[in-house]
Amino acid sequence: MANNKINVQSPIGTLMYVMVTGQGKENFEGDGYDYQCCIDVPESEADQFIDQIEDFVEDNAPKNGERAGVFYRTSDDDDTIDDGMVRFTFKTQTEFTDRKGNVKDTEVAILDAAGTKVKLPEGKLIGNGSTGRAIGTAVIWERGNRKKTEYGVSLYLNKVQIKDFVPYEGETVDAIEGGSFNGFDDELQPEEDAAEEGNTRASGARRSRRSRR
Repeated sequence: MANNKINVQSPIGTLMYVMVTGQGKENFEGDGYDYQCCIDVPESEADQFIDQIEDFVEDNAPKNGERAGVFYRTSDDDDTIDDGMVRFTFKTQTEFTDRKGNVKDTEVAILDAAGTKVKLPEGKLIGNGSTGRAIGTAVIWERGNRKKTEYGVSLYLNKVQIKDFVPYEGETVDAIEGGSFNGFDDELQPEEDAAEEGNTRASGARRSRRSRR
């Protein structure tokens, strides 16, 4: 393979499900955690970015390999994506091992509109509906053996540049006046079990990809 990665920056779009601090999000394999940033972009504005990466893949893909999947999703794949939008998901592991064998925390830099590194306001997270872009690398990966090789592309996250900041407020629930619920201890599920069950459902969720037409 001549070159398996290039530096990329996504088009400016709507930031979704941004997790770049703390524990991060459990990865698909369930053996670690990732930081991630999703960007939803109108199809007409996403085409140039898709073509840039596809041209890179065409020039550098392993010989005699079979393409597996794509690096973007649409409403055909995920009902959280609006019609006419394309979602790019950039990820990076929350920890890495340096050349000396030391495990270190990954830092995803936050940039303002001018490209200056900044810190989020104390206690604030990047909420859905913020606008900006993800900056990182597109990497061609391959797996298999001499008889059969598959390859694809992953988007790795280095930085998030914010144009318009919408803080994540968390979920709020209105109080119900006049309630007298005291709880049913024998029916309530412990928080640990509930979290484990949620992870099990998430890991079994449908993961589909649309073949590029």
